[in-house]
Amino acid sequence: MIIIPTHISRIVTWLKDCLESLDTKHPIMVLFQGDKPAKGLKIGFDYTHHDLNGYDPGAIVWATNNLKKDDEFMVLHDSCVVKDNLLWKVIFEGYREESVALSTHPTTMGMFLGKYRMAIASQLQPPIAKDKLHGIELEESWNREYCQLEQPIVLENPLTASDTFIEKHGRKNMVLENRWIKKYKGTWSRDQI
Repeated sequence: MIIIPTHISRIVTWLKDCLESLDTKHPIMVLFQGDKPAKGLKIGFDYTHHDLNGYDPGAIVWATNNLKKDDEFMVLHDSCVVKDNLLWKVIFEGYREESVALSTHPTTMGMFLGKYRMAIASQLQPPIAKDKLHGIELEESWNREYCQLEQPIVLENPLTASDTFIEKHGRKNMVLENRWIKKYKGTWSRDQI
């Protein structure tokens, strides 16, 4: 399963770009955090609402509450565009029953951007973020704990910090990019919080 955490305010911007880039047979769950979407929303994919805050660790929390122990899931930010949809075959078939990191920024599985295994994630306390800063701290601490239980495969040229910035959807973004995805990162320093 591919889980895309988002916010209702991002449907026609970030989420639209992300969903339009997807070409996969794997199930996709759009996870609205914060405000509830209107009933009957038409986005072309399954969606649900999660009562936790709108920070990325909420995708892990939702998975631990809703998936089976032998399931695997990829967290994909709504601010990511998939450049090569062969990615899904590589991570779900080529690396079946293995965790896969797409990012090493600021740590392996950084930004919660990777494929997780419920068999491993279920051994840890769910990463419930109190606020954005706490979410950033969990990005490092929770993923380090996860990686101690299972060292993920790190895909070639993992995403890491860059010096490329562009304006998109009304904000300045650091652009992290590799063969597989392009990530538009709106917060790249704790000083921004």
